[in-house]
Amino acid sequence: IIKSFMKQGINIKQLNMFGFSAGAQFVQRYSLLYPKKVAKSAIYASGGNDPLTKKLPVKFFYGIGLEDQQNRKTFAKQFKAQAKKTKTSLIYLEYQNTGHNLTDQVIDDVIEFFNQ
Repeated sequence: IIKSFMKQGINIKQLNMFGFSAGAQFVQRYSLLYPKKVAKSAIYASGGNDPLTKKLPVKFFYGIGLEDQQNRKTFAKQFKAQAKKTKTSLIYLEYQNTGHNLTDQVIDDVIEFFNQ
């Protein structure tokens, strides 16, 4: 997608990315592989994580519904701990009475994160 923009003369220096569930897995993985290309990365209810092993310049948002499946709640807590250990910027939010669904509140919080 980025290459097609470049062919049209649009130069994207850094991305703000958002993903939910499997999309969150992609966003997280892309952010770890290409941290210089991503300014902000918003992850919600990821289906899995790659380990965050070093401090990255990416600013992360990670959200999880407290009624979601245990594995996704575990992934969220692991990422939170890894961000703290590596001193990587992270806004971490847990959502009461929310399962594995994207709510208006989550969308509002992600938009606010991108606008900061």
